[in-house]
Amino acid sequence: MDWVSFEEIKKTVTLQMAIDHYRIPLRRVGPDTLRGKCPLPTHNSKTSTESFTATLSKGVGGAWACQSQSCIKSRGRIGGNVLDFVAAMENCSVRDAAIKLQMWFLVPAAGEAHRPAGKEPHADISAGKEPEPTLVSKKNDEEAGESESNKPLSFTLQKIDYGHAYVKERGLTDEIIQMFGVGVFPGKGSMEGRCVIPIHNMNGELVAYAGRAIDGTEPRYKFPAGFHKSLELFNLHRVKGSCPSYWWKVSLIA
Repeated sequence: MDWVSFEEIKKTVTLQMAIDHYRIPLRRVGPDTLRGKCPLPTHNSKTSTESFTATLSKGVGGAWACQSQSCIKSRGRIGGNVLDFVAAMENCSVRDAAIKLQMWFLVPAAGEAHRPAGKEPHADISAGKEPEPTLVSKKNDEEAGESESNKPLSFTLQKIDYGHAYVKERGLTDEIIQMFGVGVFPGKGSMEGRCVIPIHNMNGELVAYAGRAIDGTEPRYKFPAGFHKSLELFNLHRVKGSCPSYWWKVSLIA
């Protein structure tokens, strides 16, 4: 069983991020306070229209509460932190909620090494000699067998900056940027501040994001923990049964 750091996840994923993930409409009633209808599945009160409150500055990453007796009776408590919120929304354990947040927001797996930043080799990049990508876990890739498969992601990264200067400097047209979904991710997690490239399996299902450092940070490339790079051929789902001209577009992005 993999070890999951609850504290690390709470520091990385705020309650606001989880609320945004579920697209819950809450109104701001203070600088750090949101209020509105309770989104929890356990809430069955027809009279409590604004019983849910999120205090974004409370505790680590924010705290929430629902004053409705239906929620209190069902959960045995009024509120909690971001892990408690996701556990209540998904009707799962706190540990499973932590794993979901780790996947949704690409929080580095426990024990993942962080290497110091180095100098970006601009000369090699401009010459088309991209250094070999570094996996989050080479062991995961080496152990991938024929029966292994990368599971489709249950989320997509939000608020990707498709107009970032780094993307434009690579010579990609707006058409290609939109087609492949390439841009810089400004959110939290292991892909923070990186140029993210969606990776699909041959059926067109999103299975990972490759995150390329744009500021010299090491590793130059990051993949989600558990992703088997050797099992996927980038852009195969587009090329299959299509015009070979797609391949030159792949070379521009890679």
